Amino acid sequence: MAGAFHRRRFLRMASALPLGLLAGGTQPVRAKDAGGVCALDWTSAQALLSLGIVPRGLPEIDRYRRSVVEPAVPDGVADIGARAEPNLELLDRLAPAGFVTDGMLSAVRGRLERIAR
Repeated sequence: MAGAFHRRRFLRMASALPLGLLAGGTQPVRAKDAGGVCALDWTSAQALLSLGIVPRGLPEIDRYRRSVVEPAVPDGVADIGARAEPNLELLDRLAPAGFVTDGMLSAVRGRLERIAR
């Protein structure tokens, strides 16, 4: 899917980064500096946040904070709606460069491809 990363592909690409970018003492990368990606599920959100990349948006942030806890979601990340049914209009307004997903939203793949800038 154009504009989308599957977790494994994303993690393979991230593993090629210099170790200093992934080290614990670095500042998180804001999504706008990392191409502005949105996570469409919690596992993808955890992967991004673990790499120090703060997504522009992720689903059900309040539930994530209660259920997943770590890595923490910084303030300012947009809640894009339900994991099973993200708010496509909000995603369009956020205008991400792409999405990190587990692939479960294949029904809206075409729309997500048009949204990714």
